[in-house]
Amino acid sequence: MKDFVRAAMTCIKSACIQFFIGFSGHKTTLSDLYSRKHYLETARNHFRTAIDAKVKRNANFSTTELEGHMRTISLQMRVIDQLHKAAATNNTLNKPVPVTSMGDSGVQPSTLFGNGAVRGEVAAHLLISCQESPEAVFQIASDIISAYRLPSSKVFTEVSKQLAMKENYVGIRVLVQSIQKSHLMSPELNDEVCMAAIKVLATQTKE
Repeated sequence: MKDFVRAAMTCIKSACIQFFIGFSGHKTTLSDLYSRKHYLETARNHFRTAIDAKVKRNANFSTTELEGHMRTISLQMRVIDQLHKAAATNNTLNKPVPVTSMGDSGVQPSTLFGNGAVRGEVAAHLLISCQESPEAVFQIASDIISAYRLPSSKVFTEVSKQLAMKENYVGIRVLVQSIQKSHLMSPELNDEVCMAAIKVLATQTKE
């Protein structure tokens, strides 16, 4: 049982830390991440095997942690797929991906294997970068927010600000409409998202 978990963790570490960081100063691109997705698939298979073995043998340990890892892997794969699709459409596959500071260790690409703040950044980046399929993208972002109990207002207001900076009015409208249709909707959230965009646009107008 421990061998399955150990193998899965090795795959996760290889795919999402060692390989995602890049080598010799090489910046990681979305094309790089997509080509390494098979490491995530292998890791997920190991976790699934461990859970199946637990059920068959009635092993005395909780599967909650394993299922949590599988959930993160599955969400990360959905994120990579969606970003890759958008980048292929916009011809930006070779553009460096956003990174997260790791202190003395330098930086590494932002993934769902980071902390809550990084996961929020991933959700926001997804919403900003993938405008071609808003419903699918918003669903993934909502799943990320729900899975890790992230503050939805912080994620959506950041997206609203970034879209306003780019004067992407269509994107702002789609974001607001998507929120209004979702289970995350509340009058307060709607107001916060709209005001975040208005403040940015007002500042830009003054300048």
